[in-house]
Formats: sequence, C-alpha cells, structure tokens
Amino acid sequence: DLGPVVDCLRATMEATGASPEALAASARMAEDGEAGYIARWQTIEGIDVATTEFPFRANTNQGTWLIDASRRICDVDADPFAAADSDRQDIADFRAAHPDAMLFAPARLERTQPLDGGGVRLVFATPMRSCHACADVATLRVGYDFDDARRFTGRRVLDLH
Repeated sequence: DLGPVVDCLRATMEATGASPEALAASARMAEDGEAGYIARWQTIEGIDVATTEFPFRANTNQGTWLIDASRRICDVDADPFAAADSDRQDIADFRAAHPDAMLFAPARLERTQPLDGGGVRLVFATPMRSCHACADVATLRVGYDFDDARRFTGRRVLDLH
C-alpha cells in the first residue's frame, strides 16, 4: 500500500513550500501507483520537459515527462514496444535474443529535429539491460513528435542498437 508513503511525501512537500502545480504532479504520479515529484523543469523547443524523481524505488529513481501545449503528459520512460511499431522485425529479433532486457530510465535527450510544417521531434535514448548491475545490451532511440503548436502527435521507435 503506497498510501502512507504518498501521504508522507505530500506532507513533506507542503511543509517545504511546494507549489500547487508540484503537488498536482505528485498526485498524478500517485494515481499511477508511484510516489514521486518533479525534480527539474525546463523547456526545449517549446516543449516542457520534467525530470521526475521516485525516491522510494529500488533501482530506477528518475524519469522524464514531456508536457505538450495542451498539457498532455507523455512518459518518455514508458515501454514503447506496446506501440503500433512493435511489430518491426528488428524489435522482434532483439526481444527474442534478450527476453529479459528492459529500459533503464532515465532517458537522455540526444537531439532535436525540425519537422515539416514547423513541428519538432525530440529524440531520447535509453539504455536496455537485464538487471541494474548488468551491462547495457542495447540503446533504444525514440522520437517524440510535436506539431507547430507544440501538441504531441506521436512517438516512433527510431532504432535499437
């Protein structure tokens, strides 16, 4: 039961003067079954990028959210293999060769790319490995696309090497 942990985190945030927006973000994480908070906020190419912290996790304690112009949140560290492009042969071959490999957040912003019509793609790379102490078996690169008004339009697995 995360309830007491979430309550303690919220009380600590309130006692240290967290903003209503920070408290709302932490509550959103709690709805997703996580006890966490926003540790860093920046804007890249008109897209808000939040670095999330999960102090009570055992291994991966950070993550990344992209927040578009309509305030929609895209979790960069969510598993993209459930997406439509998961039927790609390179992904199937990798999964067969490394069935226990998983993403190890946080993803790292590698670059931005302009898109036709004034949009932008943010490209993030995330290491994949079988355990916290294991060597990386690959790096997954995913592009997150936004239109000219900076609304999220989709993500695409770019490569897995």
